[in-house]
Amino acid sequence: MGIAEKDVDPITHARDDFYEFDDVTLVIDDVSINNLKGSTIDYKETVDKIGFVIDNPNKPIWNEIEKGCQQLLDEQVNPQVAMHNGRIDVIRFDEDNGVLFIEMKGGCQGCASSALTLTQGVENIVFEHYSEVYEIQDVTDHSTGENPYYT
Repeated sequence: MGIAEKDVDPITHARDDFYEFDDVTLVIDDVSINNLKGSTIDYKETVDKIGFVIDNPNKPIWNEIEKGCQQLLDEQVNPQVAMHNGRIDVIRFDEDNGVLFIEMKGGCQGCASSALTLTQGVENIVFEHYSEVYEIQDVTDHSTGENPYYT
């Protein structure tokens, strides 16, 4: 008999939160719930991708370069791109190669000016403050974004 056939009681803790969706019960522990605030989960089907997309504004930043670069973006770049409903986040820093990976969201995703924002804005500011960063790569899937000038 497989585990799906058994009547298994899940291990729960007093501070777990339970969310019921039809036949599915989602259990989130009290520590993780704070890391998920503001997150969205969406199911998307495109020509090249099918599946769930999670957008979590609370992603962890692990090293000092990532923290500093995100702070720079939040202070000097994100207020400007927010005027077009955009945001730029640090994904990770590859210390071995000096590559900083970023992702553009909202109005920046799919915007015709995103490459200019990267080369004239993000790169100038980051390179000026962090000599450890030699290259910045945009990992955004711009093909699924919407042009903010036509909304």
